[in-house]
This record gives sequence, structure tokens and C-alpha cells, in this order.
Amino acid sequence: MKMSYEFLDHISDIGVRVKSTLLESAFEESAFALLHIIFGKDRLENLESRGEIGNISISGIDREALLINFLNEILYLIDAKKIYPSGIRVKITDENNLSLKFDKNYFDLENHPINLYVKAVTYHQLKIVSEKDAVQIEYFVDI
Repeated sequence: MKMSYEFLDHISDIGVRVKSTLLESAFEESAFALLHIIFGKDRLENLESRGEIGNISISGIDREALLINFLNEILYLIDAKKIYPSGIRVKITDENNLSLKFDKNYFDLENHPINLYVKAVTYHQLKIVSEKDAVQIEYFVDI
């Protein structure tokens, strides 16, 4: 399964373009790109892991809303719970629902500073394009 992401130039925000062969892996890669924006290129190390697995159900009125709700849930975990989700696994159960599983890693800002604070993932220029053997997602974050 081929996956990749790249950052898009924008005047005041940061854009992400994700390419994958499957929608679920495109969602996962979108989350990894978001973590990259927030914490920098290197994944966080020396995190407090209690061996806990998070499991969250997320819904949306369409797949665009599902993506936005999913990515904003990742932001909530980071901002409110101080959880760095790793090992992100997405299972899309139907066009309006997904199950998110992840390893809970706890961090504190003193030892793991934020590289760039992201306020929200927005609908601005959001695109999800599915073709025969490829999925491309473009989204922008409000910084």
C-alpha cells in the first residue's frame, strides 16, 4: 500500500496533500501529517505509555465531514488530553462513520514542546478525490 503526504503553500495556513491507495490509509496518513505539523518531523520520543489503547467512534454527514471530525478529534487528544496518538488505525464502517484506534502516549509541554499550534482543521479548499486505485486528500489547518 503506497502512502505519502506533502505540504502545500498557502498565504496564512498550512495545506496537506495525501495520496494513498485506500481511503482508510489516506485518513491515517492525514493524521500523521497533522502530527508532523504540530510536533515537527521527528516523532515524539520518551513518552509515557501506559499500554492503553484508545478507541473512538467518529461520525460525519459525509466523508468530508468525517475527515474533518476525525482530524479535529486528533487535535482534541493533543490539546485537551495531552495524548500523542501513535499507531493510528482507522476502520471506515460506512460512508458516515469510522472507528479510530490508537496507542495512548502521554506528554507534557515542558519536555515535548509544540512546534506549531494548530487551532483547527478546516473545510477551506478541502478535497477528497477517489479514483480506481488512488485516493487523494487535500486539507488546510488554521494556525
